[in-house]
Amino acid sequence: MTFQDTAMKTAYECGAYKAIAGMMAERIRVLEAAEADSWEAEFAMRSLVSLAQQLEETEKRFKKEVDIA
Repeated sequence: MTFQDTAMKTAYECGAYKAIAGMMAERIRVLEAAEADSWEAEFAMRSLVSLAQQLEETEKRFKKEVDIA
């Protein structure tokens, strides 16, 4: 793997993590602003759980790519 390939792979991975972190931050802000038992709070919490699962899947996929290489 060339330096350019490694740099592009790293940039791709960082972009994926940054996107997930940004979506999580947005949901956390909604959750913080919502009233405790509102549908907004419930939706934000479900979104966070979904994003956590997406993060775990992303980490597994990237780890698998490293194991293959």
